Amino acid sequence: MLRLHDIVYDFHPAEAPSVLHRWMGAAATDQHRGYTADDFATHIRSEFSTYRWLLEPLLHAAGFVIIDTDVRRQLYATYTCLKR
Repeated sequence: MLRLHDIVYDFHPAEAPSVLHRWMGAAATDQHRGYTADDFATHIRSEFSTYRWLLEPLLHAAGFVIIDTDVRRQLYATYTCLKR
């Protein structure tokens, strides 16, 4: 079993500016209270999150069957997968 929880972009690339702007607008203003807009910007620049339409075929190609998916706010994805 594989349980994957990560940032996964669940939107069309053309929607990225509006979705990411909304995400950054909801960031904490105090780094002691949560991730800030600067933290989110660093993640976008350096963490190389992928789009859902790219990740799911990779999971299948690696021999997994996706049995459950939960995506929140078009950014936070949780997958439960079983190895075939």
